[in-house]
Amino acid sequence: MQQQRRRVLQQLGLGLAGAAFGGIGLNARAQASTGGYPSRAVRVVYPYQAGGTGDVVARQIAEGLAKAWGKPVIVDNRPGAGGMIGADMVAKAEPDGHTLLLTLTGMVQAPSLYSKAPYNPVRDFAPISELATSNLALAVQPSLGVTTLKQLIDYIGKQGKPLAYGSYGLGSSGHLQWRSSAATPRSRSRTCLTRARRR
Repeated sequence: MQQQRRRVLQQLGLGLAGAAFGGIGLNARAQASTGGYPSRAVRVVYPYQAGGTGDVVARQIAEGLAKAWGKPVIVDNRPGAGGMIGADMVAKAEPDGHTLLLTLTGMVQAPSLYSKAPYNPVRDFAPISELATSNLALAVQPSLGVTTLKQLIDYIGKQGKPLAYGSYGLGSSGHLQWRSSAATPRSRSRTCLTRARRR
């Protein structure tokens, strides 16, 4: 089972790499033999912690590109500050294509949310491709007795105190989606973001 899953993920990585970089992967060996791109190892910076879905995608793409290009492709996790630490590192790297950024929408959202973002997402980056999309899910404990967003907002309005909720990061799409969906007058002042305590 483990081997089969790994094989599927490798194929996905090869497919995503081909889709992301178009003909580059297909012509990589010919280019490498004539001194083209890449001329050395390529670093793919993923500005979030290892182990999540985006990290898995980054590693599968890196593996596929390394095979196609015949050069090492290294995933470098640089988490922190909502993705700004890794994004800033790439923004300041030599613009030769050997340092790439695989990121989520937070990279674009962060400068709008934080006054001291160290990079400009439009000026400092050249987009290559959208690799994947994902859906966000809103889940509650079944004992809460709500099954729709409207019921949840009504429930929050009746509590008279903030509702603790979890999000995968301040300024993330999940956080912003919750804040926008909970932005009715009855619930706006009744919501708060809390961090789960580690046990």
